[in-house]
Amino acid sequence: MTSLPPHPTTVADHRTERHRRRWRWALVLTAVLAVLAVVAGVRALLPPDPEEWFADHRADYDAAAAWALERGCCTSYYGLRLPESLQHLSETGKVSGEAPWEGSSEERALFFPQWLGIPDDAGGYWYSPSSSPAGLDMYGMSCRSPTSLGDGWWMCGL
Repeated sequence: MTSLPPHPTTVADHRTERHRRRWRWALVLTAVLAVLAVVAGVRALLPPDPEEWFADHRADYDAAAAWALERGCCTSYYGLRLPESLQHLSETGKVSGEAPWEGSSEERALFFPQWLGIPDDAGGYWYSPSSSPAGLDMYGMSCRSPTSLGDGWWMCGL
């Protein structure tokens, strides 16, 4: 008994089915990549976590605080302009300060605003090594419930 060659429609059917499977995998792969691209794009548009941002830039904040304290920061309400290499640490490119209460032995507290409201209010990072910045002025808004970031650094209004 001799075997007959496959029927032409059977070969065509097999080819068509293989072609369909390849297209399905290509579509699945394309859909997965599209979803990943959308998720990455949305994530890039979201603001970074404030604690992660601070941790990533901690050395720069320490340098900016030392720089500002060396210069007796800050006599004007909105502060002292930071050096160009440190201006990214503040929404305004400046560091503000609040002097300790009269008769207090506390050091000056430094404020690095991360957002500004219109016409007033702000939120940001404080360098206040002596005590919590609770109650200190953030351009019209008092710092309430600050979060300690360690070593005299605080986050408030973020």
